[in-house]
Amino acid sequence: MRRIERNFYWGVWCGGVIYSLYCFVQASKAFQYMLDPTDFVEGWSLFSRQKDNSDYEWLMIKYSIQKYWLWIVLHILFSQMCQQLVKTKGLNIFFTGYTTLFLLLSLSWKTTACFASYVLLMFGVHRFGRSYLCFALTTTVLFFLHNNKHVNVKSFLINDEKEGFLLDVGIAWLSARCVSFSLDRIWQGHHQTTSWDDVISIYGYCFYLPLFFTGPITSYSEFVEQLNSSKHWTTNRIINTFLFLLHYLVVYLMLELFQHFVYSSAIQFYPEVTDNFDSWTLCGLGYALPVAFYLKYFVIYGVAGTLASMDGLTVPPPPKCISRLHRCTFLWRHFDRGLHLWILRYLYQPIVGDMGKLCRRILASSISFGFVSLWHGLDKAVCIWGFFNFVGVASEMLAGWVSSSRIFQTFQENWLSLAGQRRFESLCAAPFFMLMCISCIFFLSNWNLGWKFINKIALGFPVPLLLALFIMYCGGHVSLDVQEWERQKAIKRT
Repeated sequence: MRRIERNFYWGVWCGGVIYSLYCFVQASKAFQYMLDPTDFVEGWSLFSRQKDNSDYEWLMIKYSIQKYWLWIVLHILFSQMCQQLVKTKGLNIFFTGYTTLFLLLSLSWKTTACFASYVLLMFGVHRFGRSYLCFALTTTVLFFLHNNKHVNVKSFLINDEKEGFLLDVGIAWLSARCVSFSLDRIWQGHHQTTSWDDVISIYGYCFYLPLFFTGPITSYSEFVEQLNSSKHWTTNRIINTFLFLLHYLVVYLMLELFQHFVYSSAIQFYPEVTDNFDSWTLCGLGYALPVAFYLKYFVIYGVAGTLASMDGLTVPPPPKCISRLHRCTFLWRHFDRGLHLWILRYLYQPIVGDMGKLCRRILASSISFGFVSLWHGLDKAVCIWGFFNFVGVASEMLAGWVSSSRIFQTFQENWLSLAGQRRFESLCAAPFFMLMCISCIFFLSNWNLGWKFINKIALGFPVPLLLALFIMYCGGHVSLDVQEWERQKAIKRT
């Protein structure tokens, strides 16, 4: 009986997702004539279809990889040579010098000076031993980065739009690394030292090329520790690297195939087109956007992490599939694992302290989401995304506090079986699952499309709201099943 129930949940969730995606694919073909033709390019001849080419971030990343891939390959080869010939200090000198040379030849001396000066400025600020000064500098830089008034300064630093993209993402990632080295050194009591080795170590961490423009973020302390214990290449290590890269190549091809049939990136810029969508089609668009985002960052973080592993570094893993993350806390822990650990280490835990009271945890969450919203641009859609995620995480914290109470524990032991506990958890999680999905629509598209989802789905009582909540209730069961399988697999490995 339990197996039949489980299969029912899987069938409803997978069926709802596939049907909504099918409805969107059919609608996107019908309304494609209303979109800008420059958003599309000729696709693979095998399908005789146009490919959605409107994802600016993905275009810039693919362009950069195609143009600069040889620099990365040479970095890996020269890095291994340095590991065999010199110590960690020499390796950091290589990281710094090689990336500096890359920036000088690929971008400009002004952009290179901008990156190098930022690290030097944060190094000077962190010597005061005050964490809040480091964050003050970081927030100031981020405000300036995302403010349109800096356009004149930016035009002085760059030569074209592509260099502007690399400057923006480079500064964003560099700001996170600067916070990491400054706070780690302050907490370890090393902030007053000014040795040459410290400066080289900091620049080696900040200027590490495979992660410089793409992330994921790893802490300064972990970087130094892993670099000191890194080992030379072995046959198994090279084979595993090749297999991982082959795996990410397959996912890359999946994303390219996805863009041949699902035009979610192009349609999001035309809210008037979505006025003609029914609820199923709109939900298909809402599912397609995060799926494309997940595939994109699975490739980006996966390839960057694999390249870093060639230098003996272990970085946070690529994201888990969004189809099995039914809670806001799960999404933040497992989609961008590096950013989650960074927030936890440098923002959340210092505010919460050792007490861990609920009010302090909620306060820490609000500050953390405020900073993350600033890091991502702080426009209207991003602010709504950050606020909805804060509400979801804070609500789950409150639910966790209630579930740990003696009254609830008694209720659970006396009235709920193990299967009943799963049903109760999935039922309570369904509204937050919807809130999380709507917040992602704001983040991945725009303000207008996000409010369209709220008006048509979240406020569409009783249908489609109740039907959507029921499907998400089934999705909660699917997520819990996957988590259980992962736990069992981890136990078998140990």
